[in-house]
Amino acid sequence: MSTISSILVLLQAIAQLLNLIGQTSDLPDTTLEKVDTVVEETLSFANEVIIDEDEEDRQTVRATEDILELLIFQGINQEREKENLEPVVLDSNISDVARAHSRDQARDDEKTTDPDKPCAYPIIRHQGLTTNGFDLGDRLRTDSVKFKVAGENIALISGFRKLSYLAAKRVVCPKFEFESEEIDKDLSELEQKTIIWESVDEAEELLEEVPEVEWVNIERLSPEEIAEKTVKGWMDSPGHRANVLNEKYERTGIGVVEVNGYYILTQNFVFD
Repeated sequence: MSTISSILVLLQAIAQLLNLIGQTSDLPDTTLEKVDTVVEETLSFANEVIIDEDEEDRQTVRATEDILELLIFQGINQEREKENLEPVVLDSNISDVARAHSRDQARDDEKTTDPDKPCAYPIIRHQGLTTNGFDLGDRLRTDSVKFKVAGENIALISGFRKLSYLAAKRVVCPKFEFESEEIDKDLSELEQKTIIWESVDEAEELLEEVPEVEWVNIERLSPEEIAEKTVKGWMDSPGHRANVLNEKYERTGIGVVEVNGYYILTQNFVFD
């Protein structure tokens, strides 16, 4: 092979090698572009999950409920201290029982209250409608809370101080009455539940007749004011007062649940 031929063969080999290098050098750029696209989509999805205004609202409500539980606990022990009684101890297990019962009642009141309407028919009851138990004893046993004697106070407090709305004329709220205390305790569990279910249905039907309004002013009570009203209401009622000042009770649990601006409060007392 002549010198010129050898040079030509060498140049062809170098050209082929350079062409191969040029092809492989494109691969990293293509891969990087695909990775960038995946990362951007993942970050966008994560942002959508994190920014959840409804969850933020729920956390705010739960924080208020927690504050109320503590304030009521303090208020009850202040009342016991006035009578030279030992303070009751806050028990998280009993609070779970109380909170579950408040939540049970709130499920009904979601149907009988509406934040866009000037009429509301929330109800409270000692009877439980869930698998947690029909009466207080059942509910405590379901959560393995031991007791010899137990008592329960419940309350329903509006969280509003003042509400104002625009309307051509004042809305007249249909009358509705319900008192769980008036349900005959000699009736069977099913009969008592039926009375409650029918009452909730009646309240829900009445609420459907009420028109929506445009609120122009909403003033809310502070947690301190709601707690004060709750404790005062219990102390002004002989039966509730007896539970608060029962010297046998050693432990207590409190559960507060908010529904459409109303607060359902349950306090359980236990002696074991």
